[in-house]
Amino acid sequence: MKAILALFLAAGMAVSAAADENLAPGPACVVAERISNYKIESDTRVRLTISEGDDIYMMLKDACPQLKFHGYMSYTPLNGRLCAGRDDIMSRAGVTCRIATFNLTHPKDPAPGSR
Repeated sequence: MKAILALFLAAGMAVSAAADENLAPGPACVVAERISNYKIESDTRVRLTISEGDDIYMMLKDACPQLKFHGYMSYTPLNGRLCAGRDDIMSRAGVTCRIATFNLTHPKDPAPGSR
Protein backbone atom coordinates (compact mmCIF):
# COMPACT_ATOMS: atom_id res chain seq x y z
CA MET A 1 0.00 0.00 0.00
CA LYS A 2 2.85 2.40 0.84
CA ALA A 3 4.42 1.70 -2.56
CA ILE A 4 1.17 2.58 -4.35
CA LEU A 5 0.81 5.80 -2.36
CA ALA A 6 4.42 6.74 -3.13
CA LEU A 7 3.79 6.10 -6.84
CA PHE A 8 0.73 8.39 -6.87
CA LEU A 9 2.61 11.11 -4.99
CA ALA A 10 5.54 10.92 -7.40
CA ALA A 11 3.20 11.09 -10.40
CA GLY A 12 1.49 14.16 -8.95
CA MET A 13 4.82 15.87 -8.38
CA ALA A 14 5.90 15.11 -11.96
CA VAL A 15 2.72 16.66 -13.38
CA SER A 16 3.12 19.72 -11.15
CA ALA A 17 6.78 20.13 -12.11
CA ALA A 18 5.95 19.82 -15.82
CA ALA A 19 3.28 22.50 -15.53
CA ASP A 20 5.74 24.84 -13.77
CA GLU A 21 8.44 24.50 -16.47
CA ASN A 22 6.63 27.03 -18.70
CA LEU A 23 6.57 29.76 -16.06
CA ALA A 24 8.94 32.71 -16.22
CA PRO A 25 10.73 33.89 -13.08
CA GLY A 26 8.81 36.65 -11.37
CA PRO A 27 9.59 39.48 -8.99
CA ALA A 28 11.19 38.92 -5.59
CA CYS A 29 8.31 40.83 -3.96
CA VAL A 30 4.71 41.74 -4.76
CA VAL A 31 3.02 44.93 -3.54
CA ALA A 32 0.22 43.56 -1.35
CA GLU A 33 -2.36 46.24 -2.15
CA ARG A 34 -2.14 45.29 -5.84
CA ILE A 35 -3.37 41.75 -5.12
CA SER A 36 -7.03 41.91 -6.08
CA ASN A 37 -7.85 38.20 -5.76
CA TYR A 38 -6.30 34.78 -5.39
CA LYS A 39 -7.09 31.19 -6.30
CA ILE A 40 -5.52 28.33 -4.39
CA GLU A 41 -4.62 25.74 -7.02
CA SER A 42 -2.83 23.25 -4.77
CA ASP A 43 -1.13 22.98 -1.39
CA THR A 44 2.02 24.47 -2.99
CA ARG A 45 0.67 26.96 -5.56
CA VAL A 46 -1.56 30.04 -5.37
CA ARG A 47 -2.52 32.14 -8.39
CA LEU A 48 -2.55 35.85 -7.50
CA THR A 49 -4.59 38.27 -9.62
CA ILE A 50 -2.78 41.59 -9.72
CA SER A 51 -4.80 44.80 -10.20
CA GLU A 52 -3.04 45.56 -13.51
CA GLY A 53 -4.60 42.35 -14.87
CA ASP A 54 -1.51 40.12 -14.84
CA ASP A 55 -1.48 36.94 -12.80
CA ILE A 56 1.46 35.73 -10.73
CA TYR A 57 1.92 32.26 -9.30
CA MET A 58 3.03 32.22 -5.69
CA MET A 59 4.93 28.98 -5.11
CA LEU A 60 5.34 27.73 -1.55
CA LYS A 61 8.55 26.19 -0.24
CA ASP A 62 6.76 23.08 1.04
CA ALA A 63 3.23 21.73 0.84
CA CYS A 64 0.92 23.74 3.10
CA PRO A 65 -1.42 21.22 4.78
CA GLN A 66 -5.13 21.72 4.06
CA LEU A 67 -4.55 24.91 2.02
CA LYS A 68 -6.37 23.61 -1.07
CA PHE A 69 -9.03 21.86 1.03
CA HIS A 70 -10.04 25.06 2.84
CA GLY A 71 -9.44 27.38 -0.12
CA TYR A 72 -8.39 30.21 2.18
CA MET A 73 -5.17 31.92 3.23
CA SER A 74 -4.15 35.07 5.02
CA TYR A 75 -0.96 37.08 5.07
CA THR A 76 0.54 40.09 6.82
CA PRO A 77 2.74 42.09 4.45
CA LEU A 78 5.91 43.69 5.81
CA ASN A 79 6.31 47.25 4.49
CA GLY A 80 3.34 46.64 2.19
CA ARG A 81 5.02 43.81 0.27
CA LEU A 82 5.02 40.02 0.21
CA CYS A 83 8.49 38.70 -0.54
CA ALA A 84 9.69 35.27 -1.59
CA GLY A 85 12.06 33.62 0.86
CA ARG A 86 11.04 36.00 3.65
CA ASP A 87 7.29 36.00 4.16
CA ASP A 88 4.74 33.36 5.09
CA ILE A 89 1.07 32.81 4.43
CA MET A 90 -1.25 31.19 6.95
CA SER A 91 -3.83 28.54 6.14
CA ARG A 92 -7.26 28.43 7.76
CA ALA A 93 -5.90 25.54 9.87
CA GLY A 94 -3.35 27.98 11.36
CA VAL A 95 -0.31 26.52 9.61
CA THR A 96 2.30 29.02 8.40
CA CYS A 97 3.89 28.30 5.03
CA ARG A 98 6.92 30.05 3.52
CA ILE A 99 6.67 31.72 0.10
CA ALA A 100 9.42 30.25 -2.11
CA THR A 101 9.07 32.13 -5.42
CA PHE A 102 6.79 34.23 -7.58
CA ASN A 103 6.43 33.23 -11.23
CA LEU A 104 4.89 35.18 -14.10
CA THR A 105 2.02 33.71 -16.08
CA HIS A 106 0.97 34.44 -19.61
CA PRO A 107 -1.66 37.17 -19.94
CA LYS A 108 -5.20 35.86 -19.95
CA ASP A 109 -6.90 35.44 -23.31
CA PRO A 110 -9.66 38.01 -23.77
CA ALA A 111 -13.18 36.75 -23.34
CA PRO A 112 -14.96 35.86 -26.61
CA GLY A 113 -16.63 38.91 -28.11
CA SER A 114 -14.66 41.40 -26.01
CA ARG A 115 -12.51 42.64 -28.90
